[in-house]
Amino acid sequence: PIIVCVEDLEVAQSWVRLLGAESQRKGAGWLLLATATRCPARPESCWCTVEAETRQLLCYGDSTGPVEGIEPRHVIQLGQATVQRLQDVADGVDAVVSAFERLKAVGCGAAFLIEEHATGAAAEEAVPWRAGRAVAFGVQSEESLRHWLEMLQTLCGAAQLRKSFGTAMEYDEAARPSW
Repeated sequence: PIIVCVEDLEVAQSWVRLLGAESQRKGAGWLLLATATRCPARPESCWCTVEAETRQLLCYGDSTGPVEGIEPRHVIQLGQATVQRLQDVADGVDAVVSAFERLKAVGCGAAFLIEEHATGAAAEEAVPWRAGRAVAFGVQSEESLRHWLEMLQTLCGAAQLRKSFGTAMEYDEAARPSW
């Protein structure tokens, strides 16, 4: 438990409201993170929050990180990414298979992969699949997987939809997700 000492009751109530809202909001929760590399590192537990306005997934060392203003350990740019169930990723990609096996070994019941796509010169030089960064996330259940995929696929897909309208439409004018 964390005990917070504040000046008065008004400040204490403000903290209770803030922490209560943060703990209940959709797009926030514990995920196990395994980078899709050949490195056999153990998956790390992260408190992750989805920032719909910036289309980012922020991963912190603990759940107090966002409230305390601590920089996230990982920032995933969803606007240049694709997300899919890890089980649906093409067979034969050793790094992805390794990430999935590491997540299963620590008890994850389901997992998904976010692949950030490189842009500019890096994309032209890179080979498919390795053109960006791939990160696997583990969750405890299929229900939790559906929750995260629904939200993340909407944000990743929004970037592609915006591009299809050309330059006339500005992002700020587009409808934003309500979570």
